[in-house]
Amino acid sequence: MCLKDDGLDPFHYVSAPGMFNNSLYKNSGVKLKLMTDMDEYLIVENEIHGGMTITSYRYAKANNPQCPDYEPSKLKSWALYKDMNTLYLDAMTQYMLTEILDKVSLEEVPDIQSIAPDTEIGYILEVDLEAPVHLHNYFADYSLVLEKQIISENWLSLYNEILVHDKNVGEEKYVSGEKLVQTLFTKKNYIVHYRALQTYMNEDYKDS
Repeated sequence: MCLKDDGLDPFHYVSAPGMFNNSLYKNSGVKLKLMTDMDEYLIVENEIHGGMTITSYRYAKANNPQCPDYEPSKLKSWALYKDMNTLYLDAMTQYMLTEILDKVSLEEVPDIQSIAPDTEIGYILEVDLEAPVHLHNYFADYSLVLEKQIISENWLSLYNEILVHDKNVGEEKYVSGEKLVQTLFTKKNYIVHYRALQTYMNEDYKDS
């Protein structure tokens, strides 16, 4: 089917997503502009942070009239399990960057929340982000802004320190490495796509 409809031979690809990606470009006629400016390349490269695919909460207890131990004096609450299937396929259907048009000043950037997700011209922004202290507990289970950092030994929890020594990891010598982490530290010069920033600025968080 692929060879007949798209003229693409599956045996020339390592994986189906790679072939699907080429099929999209071929059928849409979109051409990617070759990046020759190193600054532009680094902006796009630094904007790639990775992401979390699961958010779990160890214990939750609902309190609503359908619960056998419902307490009317307390606030009503519900427990909801959500599972999003085919995350990779969802990502493959999103709009992709084809070229960087130009750099713009802060004054030229429109209100972030007003930019449509399917706009023809999007933005990759360099921003400073801060999570106010009064929201730290709210975001404790799922910090919004991810980044790759070198994890130093003094960041280890007591439990991890015990693991390093008890399991004789690295002959009890801690070896630091870069990891994708979620922290509530202030982020300086953070490169982020405008759609991700829209999520971070969601109205639901403002009054929490």
